[in-house]
Amino acid sequence: MLLKPGQMSLDYCNGVRKKYFKPVSMFLFIVVLYLVFPGFSGLNVSLNEYRQSFLAGRLIQSQIDQKIVTGKISEEKFNEKFKHVSEKVSKFMLFLLVIFAATLIRGLFLRTKRYFYDDLILATEINIFLILVFFTLIPVILSIILRPGSNITYSALLEHSISLVVMLLFGTYSAKVFSTVFRPKWWICLLKGTCFAILLSVFLIFLYRPMVFEVAYLFV
Repeated sequence: MLLKPGQMSLDYCNGVRKKYFKPVSMFLFIVVLYLVFPGFSGLNVSLNEYRQSFLAGRLIQSQIDQKIVTGKISEEKFNEKFKHVSEKVSKFMLFLLVIFAATLIRGLFLRTKRYFYDDLILATEINIFLILVFFTLIPVILSIILRPGSNITYSALLEHSISLVVMLLFGTYSAKVFSTVFRPKWWICLLKGTCFAILLSVFLIFLYRPMVFEVAYLFV
């Protein structure tokens, strides 16, 4: 997965399965780990970040105010309950990433004669890498670098720089995966890998997170 991105999915879909752990089982294992260890927040964000959302911030704030009034609870109590529920909801809904990523792959490679099941397997491998590296390993490294007492301070500029680096790395990884599986010209791989990374990021920010909020909101 790290040394030969896409090779596992390619072999698995071609019937070479004995030497690999099943991609879907591996993804389920990661989701279970996220559920067991609450320290990994996954793709969940704080309630304040939902409130500050560029597109849905006002709507979310009005929903919060309504829940506080109708439920007769304090804002602090609502924040506490929402955090507890949203952490679990965001982890269960990670499966949406696989479905959306597979749909993107199908759209980017319409001319290839593949079953959608094959795209689901490839999307699963990509999302395993995404979660393990960008939402587990990198946050752990950053928490060590930005620990209290270090000479590096967290700022908006640093956040944007990290986001740009992550996007470039994910786009490059996706391009390498597409090169292994579909074997188009290198510039096509790079272009489609970049498009894939951008569109998946847009889905995460503008669709996945609002859906997590709405589902968690129902159970608060």
